[in-house]
Amino acid sequence: MADPVQQDELLRTIRQVMSREKESSGVVSGEWLEPSAPTVHRAPPTTHHSPLTTHLTVLVAEDNEFNAELLEQLLGRRGHRVRVARNGREALVLTEIGAFDLLLLDIHMPELDGFQVVRAVRERERTTGGHLPVIALTARSRQEDREQCLAAGMDEFLAKPIQAADLWTKIEALLSSQQPQGQPKSPADQPKAGLLDPRALLAACGGDEVVLKNICRAFTAGAPAHLTSIESALDGGDAPLLREAAHKICGMIAAFSTEAGQVASNLEDEAAAGRLESCRPLVEQLVSLTRQLLPQLNGLSIEALRGGSR
Repeated sequence: MADPVQQDELLRTIRQVMSREKESSGVVSGEWLEPSAPTVHRAPPTTHHSPLTTHLTVLVAEDNEFNAELLEQLLGRRGHRVRVARNGREALVLTEIGAFDLLLLDIHMPELDGFQVVRAVRERERTTGGHLPVIALTARSRQEDREQCLAAGMDEFLAKPIQAADLWTKIEALLSSQQPQGQPKSPADQPKAGLLDPRALLAACGGDEVVLKNICRAFTAGAPAHLTSIESALDGGDAPLLREAAHKICGMIAAFSTEAGQVASNLEDEAAAGRLESCRPLVEQLVSLTRQLLPQLNGLSIEALRGGSR
């Protein structure tokens, strides 16, 4: 097992790689960060035009480093400004002091969960007026999960793994209508295609070669540390820590493999129920699948995912 990779080191590596690519393409250094708000990032825009007529200021409340980085890249490359909150309490504070057009809100976060955040936001709006559009982010795609999110005060529901096309559809539907009618993607819309799932990965990166390369690097760098955390939690008999570790890797690996993502999700459920003995074979299976998956990401390209040869 490789030595654990710290999350802050992982993100520094991703951004260093992205900065080198940006400089080599002629983008002036310094344009990546908004000068008036150092924690807001704007990635170089792609040649695709945004379906929205204006650029948005988006708050991404997501504690999973991989998903936060993916959303930053996808939104930034459409010209939107992004601010990331790493926990629910930080997200709630930012909604009070900042002016955002949209909140992408992960349901499972430390400090305050997504339900607590949105309820506090809606309670405040009863006094201050206004309405912040909120899209829930969750790995659960059941109808009852969607209904629970809407009942709590969210406006839309986006199932993980995050798929670029679904993200644009949800945002456009939400912001163009007072009563959005979008539906979460059903399992039938996410077919399996072997261990590496080209359709899931193409959907996650939006067919963008730069985003694909960066999320492959991020997963390759971060997965060993997540597996180490999972094995340590299991060996220590710490079910809550195991559930948290499984939740984190589930948000990453499901973008690459539907099969491995399901195993991680099952592991999270078993750990949440405290059934550690049931977790052991799932951990072994997840470790095996991840080790098989990682070499397949080397040199992966959009052409290869679409059926060409590497």
